[in-house]
Amino acid sequence: MAGTPTKISYKISPNGEIKTADISTIKAFGIGETHRYIRHTVNIDRSPEDIKDLSRKRSAEFQEEVLFLRTLLSGENSLLYYKDKEQERFFIKKPDGEVEQLIYKKYSPEGKIIRTNNRFRQQLSDLLICEDISENILMKLNYNRANLMNIFQKYYECRGSEFQIHYATRKGELNLMVKAGVNFTNFGMKQDVYNIVEDFQYEIDPRIGLEIEYIFPMVNQKIAVYMEPSFSMYDAEKEIIIATSEAIPSNPNASGGYRALVNMKYHILDLPLGLRYYMYLDKANHSKMFVNAGASINLLFNSSEIIKSPGNERSDFDFNQTWLPTFFGGIGYRYNEKISVEVRYFPVRPLTDNGGYKLHQNHSFALVAGYTLF
Repeated sequence: MAGTPTKISYKISPNGEIKTADISTIKAFGIGETHRYIRHTVNIDRSPEDIKDLSRKRSAEFQEEVLFLRTLLSGENSLLYYKDKEQERFFIKKPDGEVEQLIYKKYSPEGKIIRTNNRFRQQLSDLLICEDISENILMKLNYNRANLMNIFQKYYECRGSEFQIHYATRKGELNLMVKAGVNFTNFGMKQDVYNIVEDFQYEIDPRIGLEIEYIFPMVNQKIAVYMEPSFSMYDAEKEIIIATSEAIPSNPNASGGYRALVNMKYHILDLPLGLRYYMYLDKANHSKMFVNAGASINLLFNSSEIIKSPGNERSDFDFNQTWLPTFFGGIGYRYNEKISVEVRYFPVRPLTDNGGYKLHQNHSFALVAGYTLF
């Protein structure tokens, strides 16, 4: 959960002037039903939580402060919450209006062994009295939002009393995007026996695909997994040396070798699976950068072939399907959850080993644009 604010900016009307107010002038504020903050004067224990700075005292060391507390659940007994950069604390508001901190404290009496004061369990045992909440349940209770909200809900359901939740659990997000772009690609061919390496020229070729992305609810929705089936093609030709069995290994072009014009057509369905990490650039989350990495398997179409001239004959070094994954990385930018652009890098990728001839795709790049359908 985000930290508790100490001041807010607001408008009286959509086109009004932006105003700022702090805790000294605001009693309460909220955003819908899921973000409700109320000013309280409370005793709060701010004992350090860093291991090297732990207090030697078991008991809470209170100091009085005026704080905004977020209401997580309201009812006869309400659960409240406070968080800053270093600490988070939970409070209970009793029926008489008193606000008391639920005490959880790590301490080290002698500066060596770390112990824990879990008094919050006894506090809840005294206040949330119900036959469905046993001592064993309380002894297993952890000091976090999920556990505490669950025990409060259990109490109200046991009592049959009314309560209201003011916290919306984040949900995962599923996105479907159309992707289109270009590949900057070239291929290399090596004849092992004669150590001949031929590189085809770089080509700019189209690609089109569809991306399915799932953004996980944790870590402020910054982590996603995605799959992007996409079709691309490469079509180029080059005159290369074809060595024969009579060729001299040190100089196959001198004897037993000949030159041929080779036309390569490489049509694939790329099946990448990757992880993505978003970095927000503005508070409204309209603008964000992302980096991703993953692995891809290519499915060859039957139209993929290598033809050598003269005679347009099918060559001896044809494509074979390979199931070896190719790793890749990329960086991109996404605007307003709709439009994205990305640069993706692929290292050298082996394609086939066909009895003395090896084909590989050299270092390549892709420029990909996307539009989110939903």
